[in-house]
Amino acid sequence: MTYIFVGGTLWATYQYQRQSFVELKLSVPFDLLLHIILLSVASVELYCWMKALNVFNSYQGVLSVFWGVYALMLIVTGIRRSRKHLRIAAIVLIAITLLKVTLIDLADLSTLSKTMVLVILGALLLVISFLYNKFRDTLFGES
Repeated sequence: MTYIFVGGTLWATYQYQRQSFVELKLSVPFDLLLHIILLSVASVELYCWMKALNVFNSYQGVLSVFWGVYALMLIVTGIRRSRKHLRIAAIVLIAITLLKVTLIDLADLSTLSKTMVLVILGALLLVISFLYNKFRDTLFGES
């Protein structure tokens, strides 16, 4: 029920800010708020599913990978829709994820889990780097 309420509230806010009589253009704060809420709700949902499936011991590593995949999705969305604020938010999320991996995950996870998390995040960083290089002219203009 909470998800329906939050989703309805976000949808109504989005529809309101698109109206012609609204003088404030709130698309950037709305996008950022939307993605912060989506990431936090999805992270809590992931926590609940992992607790229900009794695989709670590797939750921190899976959460880090999830945040990395979400950041990749934000990068792709930011490139496709030419939204700089989404790309910057994705880079901030990657930085937070890497700090989390360094400070929390490496201390708590087993060796195999550490290796898997670091390899997956490294692959995600390579994909993001590839996307930035491929669309460099589109994003930053001819240089």
